[in-house]
Amino acid sequence: MREINTLTLKGTLTDLELTQVGEEFPLLRATLAGDAPDEKGKHPFYLPVQLRGAYAAAMHNLLAGGAHVHALGHLESHTWSKDGQPRTSTTIVLDTVKLLSGEHPTTAPDSRGLERLANGQNHAQLSGNLTRDPVTHAYRGQEHTRFTLAVKAGYGERERTHFVEITTQDPTAKRLAKGDSVLATGAAERASWQDKDGNKVRITRIDAATITPLARPGRPRQAA
Repeated sequence: MREINTLTLKGTLTDLELTQVGEEFPLLRATLAGDAPDEKGKHPFYLPVQLRGAYAAAMHNLLAGGAHVHALGHLESHTWSKDGQPRTSTTIVLDTVKLLSGEHPTTAPDSRGLERLANGQNHAQLSGNLTRDPVTHAYRGQEHTRFTLAVKAGYGERERTHFVEITTQDPTAKRLAKGDSVLATGAAERASWQDKDGNKVRITRIDAATITPLARPGRPRQAA
């Protein structure tokens, strides 16, 4: 069953870099930055994004650094092994990008001199199944629950499963278990920390404001 995997983003594109994967596959990497409103006010975001294929090459000529855009996209993951341990990276792929016209308010320049779009947007919705039981921990006096969501895409031989990390303060998440199907609604974010070996870890994940249990064929719907 195909899952929901959508991102709606509005911000300032910067750090554009067009490269070639193989001989005939253009790849455009960039950073999308903005201030998105949430219940606490304005929340700044800096998200690494990609455009792929012929669309990347065509848009590269239109998207100058500092362009304000509205974009629709999705999340993809890539899994590999390093030192005998499984590793996963998550990428934001932009499917459609539209340039904003007219004047738009920006923030004061940050430490790099970048002016983010002040009225940005960062909205994500993903559905899928939990790959493990949720883990809840306290951070700055508040409880946060984390789990990994398996998000299927495509059909038949082209079906793939993407694994996306979710963090949330919604208490509904604490009542979930491995295999449960949910809809996570929130914002994409870039998080970083040091692992037990002192290595810097950076991931793209979803900070979910709400977790909605979903029905699965043959299984009862979880209580909200």
